[in-house]
Amino acid sequence: GKKLLVLLLEAQIQGKAGLSKLDLCGKLFHHLDEVAALDSLYALVYRIRNQLDEKVIISNGEIYQLAKIESDLAQFFHFGNLLVCSGAYLEDIDIDSEIRDELVELLKFHCQENLERQPKEVSRVCKILIEMEPYDRDILRLALQALKASRIRSTRIEQFYQQAIDRFRELGEALPQQWQEFVDSNALEQQKYQYQ
Repeated sequence: GKKLLVLLLEAQIQGKAGLSKLDLCGKLFHHLDEVAALDSLYALVYRIRNQLDEKVIISNGEIYQLAKIESDLAQFFHFGNLLVCSGAYLEDIDIDSEIRDELVELLKFHCQENLERQPKEVSRVCKILIEMEPYDRDILRLALQALKASRIRSTRIEQFYQQAIDRFRELGEALPQQWQEFVDSNALEQQKYQYQ
């Protein structure tokens, strides 16, 4: 049931009127023929309505849509408040998200914007981002900058960075031995990128 709710929530966040029953069948029950997939979808909607509320999923002809609900995800997309970020997006659900990449980029943007004002919060969110994108150098750089700005002991920053070195080594990529060198070299790369 979680997959269906996620798909409908993402459609809502994207401003769509909902998702067609056939689209949902294709995303959720692609291994079944059309008749069996529709039967499975109807049974799933029935079960969710019984468990949550019969008005949580609205049927509008050939379209299902989620009732207007408050979610951390919608709050973040509308207001950019880092405080609502509570964990890696869809970490326990195997689904092809349409907004995951956009969410990661938006989180990175807001972390950069709040680095000086809220370094501890940025540090927390960067750790969540690293769970989602463990090999993203921009996220690693932001996390290290936030840890430094939060006045975290240098030994803890070094331990955190050593974990990153080990993670990147798995891909055959070498990071500088000192985290300060990594931050400085990546800051220069980012400046070059911004001015091109």
